[in-house]
Amino acid sequence: MAFMGGSNSTKLSDEDRQTIQAWGWNLSEEEMLLVANNLSEMRLSSTADWSAGRCVMVKVNRFDSFGKAGIRVGDVIAAINGEALVDEPSFALALCRLGVGAKPVLKISRGAESLDVTMELLKKNLNFAIDEIQVQFERKISP
Repeated sequence: MAFMGGSNSTKLSDEDRQTIQAWGWNLSEEEMLLVANNLSEMRLSSTADWSAGRCVMVKVNRFDSFGKAGIRVGDVIAAINGEALVDEPSFALALCRLGVGAKPVLKISRGAESLDVTMELLKKNLNFAIDEIQVQFERKISP
């Protein structure tokens, strides 16, 4: 997701507003600006399923913030820094309020275990893309 705003924008673009509204997130103008300015700066490419009213990780990219923290497919993220997760927008807002470089503690359930996992919110960069390409090449050419 690429937003028009960027990390220093003080005004929400119409395109960013439409993108966030298309997700079905009911956010204030201030919250939408926070998301537009921060979410696309973070290395977050893992995927969660919220259909059961909780955050269940269904795809974890080993190079993003979740993967580097050791989050696994099937983990249920219940809280961030002690605040219970209510829905996807509240999780995204919590991450955006913290910003790149922050190290929130996630409360996760893994099977019968309850764990506290510290995750650094990594910034997207060129090396990230190169790492992903390398993995894809390794999969295609390794025996």
